[in-house]
Amino acid sequence: APQEGPARVTFQFTGQGSQYPGMADALHERFPAAREVLDACEHHYRDLTGDPLLTAPSEHTDTAQPALFALQCALVRLWREAGVEPSAVTGHSVGEYAALYAAGALSLDEGLRL
Repeated sequence: APQEGPARVTFQFTGQGSQYPGMADALHERFPAAREVLDACEHHYRDLTGDPLLTAPSEHTDTAQPALFALQCALVRLWREAGVEPSAVTGHSVGEYAALYAAGALSLDEGLRL
């Protein structure tokens, strides 16, 4: 039945296995808000490890999981900029960290460190 007020939206975040090379390229190129988040994650990951994040091989867990976190956080930022706020969040595996970020319980730096 139709409800009054804004639609309630749930954000669901995936775990490792959904990644592929270049998965964030189009977002990085097209949307400044997503680019800002991705670049911040790249910078922080390089500070932590000395290695690149966004151009690293997608099949290695040590880069695939933080790259998925970065991508999903960039998507959160993009949706928020479009006026979409989740009423609930859920995540599987590393997606749980993105869900915590979306809920405001985890920062980008904390998520990448975890």
